Amino acid sequence: MFDFLRSIARERKLSWRVAVPAAMLAVVLGGVALETIPPGDVSAASMTIQRRRPRLTPTPTPTATVRPPSSLPVSTATPTKTATKVPATATTAPTKTPIIATATKPPATATPTARPATAPPATATPTKPPATATPTRLPATATPSAGTPRLIFSLGPEPDAADGSPLNIAAPLGMYTSWYNGPSDLNWLQSWKDSGYIANEIYGTGRAAHVVVWSGGAETGTPCGRQYPISDGINADMVRLAKIWAGPASGPELYVTLFTEFQTFPCTDNQWTGSEAYYTKLQQKMIEIKDIFHLYAPNAKVSIGWGGWQLRWNDAAKGGGASLLPHFDAVMRQMDFQSFQAMDNSANVTDVRNMTKALSPYGPVMLAHYKPNSGNDATFLADVSAMMTDSFLNEMTGYGLFAWGWMDQNNFDGPEEAAQYQIVKDASLRYGTFP
Repeated sequence: MFDFLRSIARERKLSWRVAVPAAMLAVVLGGVALETIPPGDVSAASMTIQRRRPRLTPTPTPTATVRPPSSLPVSTATPTKTATKVPATATTAPTKTPIIATATKPPATATPTARPATAPPATATPTKPPATATPTRLPATATPSAGTPRLIFSLGPEPDAADGSPLNIAAPLGMYTSWYNGPSDLNWLQSWKDSGYIANEIYGTGRAAHVVVWSGGAETGTPCGRQYPISDGINADMVRLAKIWAGPASGPELYVTLFTEFQTFPCTDNQWTGSEAYYTKLQQKMIEIKDIFHLYAPNAKVSIGWGGWQLRWNDAAKGGGASLLPHFDAVMRQMDFQSFQAMDNSANVTDVRNMTKALSPYGPVMLAHYKPNSGNDATFLADVSAMMTDSFLNEMTGYGLFAWGWMDQNNFDGPEEAAQYQIVKDASLRYGTFP
């Protein structure tokens, strides 16, 4: 019997493992003779074989932090926090937006997991940021350029979601975004490296990678704030993260948005006064981590990630609002590019314009993650209708905007969101580029 099946397999150019089950199924059903299967075709026996890229590990939805909390001040009054928490799983988006008057703190997220006991390998001696008691003035901004604007478009919250998205299929993206929320993410990220996914499916296809580093957790300790970003253990974790995402210096870039929405990490948000000790320690970590990525990931370019609300007010006496930027002047001058997010639930056009202009003197600018905070479709449609245009993007690229990250596809993946999807797809086709 088996000799007979082997001979059929050879004659029909079928693999042994396909021919035997096919034949046996035919015998059981009694209605499909193997002789009726055309050479090389197993679909005739209702056994379609599809080749798909395996899903390497379940792509974890970023912890309760795929979306950082957002507090957006809306007036010149002293800003305060709203209680919007980082992206919880697939249902919410990251951000924190300072909103006016009363200071409500975002709900505490889980304390970061334990860090490795071993010390990180030595890195280049980081340059210490000069004291910023007297903030330096912001440099003059650039002027817009004319012509057809070009942007590297990215999609999150993780590369495998971007890879199989309708947007990427219709209008290939030049970059995939991944979120790092703490040490518990390192093991599944390591599996992407070990399987060859990062090397083959991202860098190997000519795409850049974008890693957004965000940190939740309670605001405690001394100096008061989220402790993981200023801890000794984060250096070892960043060494491992850099090695996971490392690519050749000659290949596509690894862009790192470090500590997105970092203005909300201390116990007193969005201003220098009251947070001097925390911000000073955080600045030192920013420079150390930049040096770690440069050492272990030859293709890495590093930025710090501003919350896009910061220019909505100014409190010169406390170093708040726009007056916080000069306190980070020395740090930004040591970064490879600059990042900010735009996640207001009512409108983002002004924030995008103002932040791009303010950051442009420090180098190229990336909008790291855009999405209305509560997934508001009306806001998304109004925003992209205004911003995905030649005139707006010419202005922004003239100021140095080079990349635009869609936080996820939740605002353009449903039948009721066809208008949003069309604008996003058309923009990717018209303005999108690879690194």
